Formats: sequence, C-alpha cells, structure tokens
Amino acid sequence: MSEKDTVIIELQKEIARLEKKLAEFKEKHRVDEILASLSKEEKFQFIERLVTRYPDRFRVEKICETLGGISRSGYYAWRKRGPSARDLENEWLRQEIMRIYKASNNQYGYMKITQILRERGHLVGKNRVYKLMKEMGLKSLSGRNRFLKPLKLKKAQQLSDDQEHTILKRYLRNKNATAEE
Repeated sequence: MSEKDTVIIELQKEIARLEKKLAEFKEKHRVDEILASLSKEEKFQFIERLVTRYPDRFRVEKICETLGGISRSGYYAWRKRGPSARDLENEWLRQEIMRIYKASNNQYGYMKITQILRERGHLVGKNRVYKLMKEMGLKSLSGRNRFLKPLKLKKAQQLSDDQEHTILKRYLRNKNATAEE
C-alpha cells in the first residue's frame, strides 16, 4: 500500500468514528429537529452569526447546504434588503405596547392595550398585539398571574454551543466530501 492509501484508510476510519459520535450527539441534542423547526429568517440569522464570528473559516454556500432549504442567493438577498415596513411598524408598536404596559404597572393584557391603541387612533388588531406581547414576554399581572413563570426560549435561542459545534462539524464533513469529488 502506498502512503496515499494509508492516509485515505485512516481518514475513512476517522470519519466513521466522527459519524458515530455525531449520531450519538444528534440523539442527545435533537439538532435536526431544532433546525427543521427554525424559520428561514432564523436560519439566515444563524448563518450571519457564523460568518461574522468566523469570517475566514466558513463559506456561505456550504453553510446553506448544511442547513438545508436555504440558498446562497436567498441569504444574500436577505442581507441586502432592509427591514420591511411591517417590521418597522412592529418595532414602533412594541415600544408603544411597552409604554402602555409599564404605565399600567404591568396590569393590562393584550385586549386592554389594543383598546387603548385604537382609542389613540392606531389601527391594530388584538391578535397582532397578543403576538407582539408574547414575543416580548409580557403578560397581564392580575389575579393569580402575578407570579410569572420563567419564559421559554425561542427556537433560535435553543441552539447551544454544542449544537452549533455539531452543525459546524457537519459543515466541515460536507466541505471535505466536496473537496474529494
């Protein structure tokens, strides 16, 4: 056997070992389930974080391929376009909701806040206010709800460093497989 064949065999053994370790890790941390549950926006944000953190190490094309369902052009289009009018309006609405919520000493719920916003002349639906308040972690503190339970993390925040590490390993494995072809 040549030196090249020996190196190839050793690399194949290492890949098999890492794949076994990855399978155990996946079972433990459900990385694929979390990735599948992420929206495109959250995946784009994750790609942005990786590219910003490790600019010399990762190629956007390979990260998109690793995450699945994301195109490189889609990512760059996402980066290029600014926040939509709806996003800007939601940001303003969040600030208004927070002002009203704090002014009520954390008493008002989404129905009362919607009513106040409408009285001020803003056309807003109760479901939108409810969704924004839920995203912000705001709840009415009346009666039994005075003691808030800890907020659950959003899907995008559920990726731990170990899970990010697993995704990075998958990226590197895909990159190496492409290089061998």
